[in-house]
Amino acid sequence: MNLDYDQAAEVVNFGAFIAFMGVNAAVIASFFFRPPVGYTRKWLSDLLVPGLGFVMAFVIWCYLSNTAKVVGAIWCAVGVVYAAIKTRGFRDKPVMLDLSGA
Repeated sequence: MNLDYDQAAEVVNFGAFIAFMGVNAAVIASFFFRPPVGYTRKWLSDLLVPGLGFVMAFVIWCYLSNTAKVVGAIWCAVGVVYAAIKTRGFRDKPVMLDLSGA
């Protein structure tokens, strides 16, 4: 299967929108459902805004082409398998890049 420029861009967008949804979900989980000690929950900034961001990213993600979704899902699956192999079934921590000397 050959991907043209537009299809390749949609595959990249597949990953980008999955990441955007993950970031918004992490904000909700970290600040609304499990706030740090002494932190006061804020409905607007801790639930509503990231919730809307998640929904918007999901809606856009739904409108990606089927080709982008299939290739993106395969790309994601290969990444998970690679991570599982490199971490011995997720028993070891993944290798972290040290960019402090760069």
